[in-house]
Amino acid sequence: MTIQSKYKIRILNNVILLITGLFLGMTSCTQKETSVPIKQHSLYQRIKQLGDNDGKISPNEIDSIRQDFGRVFEIWFNEIMRYPEIALPNDSLKAEVLTMHYRKNKMIYSAIESHYKSYPNLNGDIGAAFSKLSLLLPNLPIPVVYDYISEFSNTTTFSDTAFGNEIVAYSVECFLNDTFALYKVLNDYPEFMGRYNATELIPSTLVLNYLKSHYDTGRTNTKMVDEMFLSGKMWYTLEQVFGEKNLFKHFGYTNDDWIFLNQNEGQIWHHYIISESLFSSDFNDYIRYFNFGNKTFGSGIHEDCPPRIGFYSGYKMVKSLMDNKNLSMAQLWTMTDGAAALRQSGYKPRR
Repeated sequence: MTIQSKYKIRILNNVILLITGLFLGMTSCTQKETSVPIKQHSLYQRIKQLGDNDGKISPNEIDSIRQDFGRVFEIWFNEIMRYPEIALPNDSLKAEVLTMHYRKNKMIYSAIESHYKSYPNLNGDIGAAFSKLSLLLPNLPIPVVYDYISEFSNTTTFSDTAFGNEIVAYSVECFLNDTFALYKVLNDYPEFMGRYNATELIPSTLVLNYLKSHYDTGRTNTKMVDEMFLSGKMWYTLEQVFGEKNLFKHFGYTNDDWIFLNQNEGQIWHHYIISESLFSSDFNDYIRYFNFGNKTFGSGIHEDCPPRIGFYSGYKMVKSLMDNKNLSMAQLWTMTDGAAALRQSGYKPRR
């Protein structure tokens, strides 16, 4: 199972991907004629429905949820909500915990339902995105989509295989836009999450994490240039799925961020060279270039530098590679050697 990022031990990177990477653009992610129906299931709505009946969840209802949601329910219950399996050995105890979860989140359920009524095309947008991805990469099956409530857990999305299908799932309360009042009062809710919590970013977030679950094995991207190449492939694929208009929003950037990066593209690359990080195999040498946040920090970094510049540089490198070599998307994704890709790309950062 792949939950969020391969760096889940590093809390910031777990968040979004959160977060990740990358979203917005209703104009480019609308239901199209190429869209195919995509199966979507709501775990939070099922829990709400059962709880609304009599104010609690019964052991029999736990079993019915398990029958219908299977491994998705187990992942959510044990790994996202972190309800201790050893302390809840039977369905009676699980039912008590789930009843408390229902009652605790009863008001949030209503806020969520009201919010998502303003996005009637969301499911179609998700379907259209994965339909386009399937055309670009036919070897990737179209997944089944689930949603859930995580109580603002770091695990805002995950990918897995269940019931013989590929699945992607997302936490509905983590994509309520920056107008959601609770975001402002949660002490442990990172400020930078405001870059990634737009409802319109759900399709691109799911696509991004689905790509990570298939291609980020952690075995080949051992140097910064390899990590940069992987990141660039993912962001370039987002461009092919969602188009270039306002693409920066899918990456968690503002328009000002995008202008800054484009104006300082050469300086950023120069920094990698003089800091001797580009070909480093020490993760600690380059993690700051891929971390989530509001800025990229460190010696030699401009104080206004946006976050995740390693992704940005990788994206620009891959664009150059695709322009120069005229590769198919399938050919691109068979490549794993970042240094070789850099040489073949002919990439010359704009100065």
